[in-house]
Amino acid sequence: MQAVFRLDFICKENIIVECKSVPELVKNHRAQPFNYMRILKMPCGVLVNFLPQTAAVERYFYDNDNKQIVAVDGHIIYGY
Repeated sequence: MQAVFRLDFICKENIIVECKSVPELVKNHRAQPFNYMRILKMPCGVLVNFLPQTAAVERYFYDNDNKQIVAVDGHIIYGY
C-alpha cells in the first residue's frame, strides 16, 4: 500500500503548517514538514500537535543556501 501525503496549510504564501493529533511527535512526523519546506522552498514551517493537554507547537526555518532545516534557537535540525 502506497502512502499519500498532502500538505495541511500554506499561510501567507510562505509558511507551511502541518497539523497532527498524536500522543507524541516522532522523527517521521517532523520529516513531513521538513520535506515540504525543502521541496517547495518555503522559508518557515510550523508543526502543531493537538493531542496533548495544551497544543505543542514547533517552529522551523529552511536555509535554502545551506539546504538545512534550522530550529528557532539556531541549531541545525536536518541537513541535505
